[in-house]
Amino acid sequence: MDNYLREERMGEKGNKRLFIIILFLILTIIFTQGLSAKIVLKEVQKIGSDKTHYDFFLIGSVDIDKSGNIYVLDLDSFMVRKYDKNGKFISESGRKGNGPGEFMYPTKIFVKEDKIYVSDFTLRQINVFDRKLKFIKVIKLLESPYNFCICENKIIIATIKTDRNETFSVFDLKGNKKRTFFSEQPYFLKKIKKDKMFIAFKLSYAMPMVDFAVDKKEIALVFRLYDNHNKLYLIDINGNIKKNIPLEFKEKYEIPWFLFKYPPISPNKYTLIGIDSIHYYKDRYVFVNYKISEVKKIGNKKQSKNRSYVIVVDTKTGKIIDKTEIPSEMRILKIKGDYMYAKNFDDDIETLHIYKIRLEK
Repeated sequence: MDNYLREERMGEKGNKRLFIIILFLILTIIFTQGLSAKIVLKEVQKIGSDKTHYDFFLIGSVDIDKSGNIYVLDLDSFMVRKYDKNGKFISESGRKGNGPGEFMYPTKIFVKEDKIYVSDFTLRQINVFDRKLKFIKVIKLLESPYNFCICENKIIIATIKTDRNETFSVFDLKGNKKRTFFSEQPYFLKKIKKDKMFIAFKLSYAMPMVDFAVDKKEIALVFRLYDNHNKLYLIDINGNIKKNIPLEFKEKYEIPWFLFKYPPISPNKYTLIGIDSIHYYKDRYVFVNYKISEVKKIGNKKQSKNRSYVIVVDTKTGKIIDKTEIPSEMRILKIKGDYMYAKNFDDDIETLHIYKIRLEK
C-alpha cells in the first residue's frame, strides 16, 4: 500500500511538472506570437571609469567617424571627448559658456566626413570642430535644436515649438532657414484643454524622439509619452509621410491622465510608459527603446520600479519582429553599422557600453 501511494504521489508530481512545462510553452507562444526575430548582443568594449578623461557625468550623445574613433558628448561637463576604436582617450574640447566652442545646453553630436557638429539648444546654434576637436566655426540658427542631421548640404533640425506644430526645420549650411515640415501631434494632446498649462504639457510629454537614416534620406519619429495610440512615422526629407506604423507594446496600460491636470494629484498606484530613444539599424529596422515605470505611493514618498525594453520594427513589412528586455538603467544612444552604443551604470559610474548586434531570424 505504501509503495502504491508513493508511486501515486510521484505520478501526481510528474503530472504537475508536465502541466507547468506545457503552461510555460503556451505562455511563451502567446508572448512571442507574431515575432520572427531575436536581438543578440555581445559586449565588445566599454569606456568609463573614475579616472581622468574617462569619468562621465551625463552621456547625452555618441557618434563615430570613418576610422572608428568614438566621440562622446557629456552634457553636464559641457564637453566632447574623442577616443580611438579601442577606447583610448585622445582629446577633448568644450566648456560651459557662450563663446566659440563653448556650450550652454549641448544636445547632439553628429559626424560628417572630416567635421564634428554639436548642437546647443539654449544658444540656438551648432558648433563645428575638426576631427582633432579644434573649433572651426559656429552656425547660428533661428531655432533650438535638440536633434539634427546634415543631409544633401542641408541641416535638418528637430525641435518642439510652443507657437506651432511643425517638428522639423531645414537650414542651409550658413544657418539660413528654408522651410518647415511635419505637423502631426500625439493623441493625448488632442484630448487635453489648451489652457495656460498646455505648453508646459507639450514640452514635457510630446517631445518627438527622432533618428535619421541619412543615406536613405529618411527620418523615423515616435512621440515620447506612450498613450496606446503611438505610431512610428517614417518621413522623407521633403516632409512626406511614407508610413505610419502602429506601435503595440502589448502592455496592460491606461495613460495617467492626472499628469495633465494642475496641480497633478496622483493616485496611489499608476504606470507610465515613455520612449527613451529610437534608432535605425541597417536602414531597414528601427529599434524603439522604451521604459515602463510602475509607481506606488507609500505615505508621502513614491517608489518606482522600472523595466526597459527594445522592440524591433521592420519598416519594410510594418511589423514588430522582436521585443527584448534590457537592463533597466540602460539607454541606447547610437546604432551604427553592426554596433550599438548604450550608456549604463557600473558601480554607480556612468559608462559607455559597445555591443556587436546580430538579428537572428
